[in-house]
Amino acid sequence: MHDAVREAVAFLIRSREIRPDSSAGPVDFVLHDVDSEGRAREPPCTPPSTATSNP
Repeated sequence: MHDAVREAVAFLIRSREIRPDSSAGPVDFVLHDVDSEGRAREPPCTPPSTATSNP
């Protein structure tokens, strides 16, 4: 099974379907200077100029 997975990944890299530095693992982001996880998960605020649809 391991060899089959390695061959499949090598094929995807050669065919440029994925990059050689691709990762199958989870991606983590470190947010510095954020008080809590809840605060880090809040959506960013939208500046008032982009919230209106004035032409």
